[in-house]
Amino acid sequence: MQRTVERRSDQDEREALVGQLHELESALQELIHYPEMLANQAVVAQVYRYGRQLAKMVPRYFQKEEKSVLEPVADQGPEGAAFVREMRRQHARLGQKLSELAAAMDELEDAEDQEQCIGEVRRRGQEFARQLASHMGAEERGLELLGKAPR
Repeated sequence: MQRTVERRSDQDEREALVGQLHELESALQELIHYPEMLANQAVVAQVYRYGRQLAKMVPRYFQKEEKSVLEPVADQGPEGAAFVREMRRQHARLGQKLSELAAAMDELEDAEDQEQCIGEVRRRGQEFARQLASHMGAEERGLELLGKAPR
């Protein structure tokens, strides 16, 4: 019973993370379609909000996932251990990408050339979103192949 509740909680957190990622991607797309500065201010605020929420959610999610999902897999033999090492490496890389996005958002507040900074936020945000989505898909496939997919 406890494992079922934990799996449901993990699934809920994953769904919330995916939802925030989609919101960030939508806001970043609006930055592309509305280059005018006035329209960008409202969209920039959205990017800030979703980016900040992800900056809080992602590290907590990765930490919990490494403990509750990946640690047991690491003990299941060499394939599991290799998979876990790769997922942890990707977590570290994604954490760095998220930090770079946060730094770009911080620079935007005081930037003289906001158009350039908006472009940098957009580029870094899209790169992070693409890599996180790819990571989550690879992780799911890897867990399924190892027979450890969360139910």
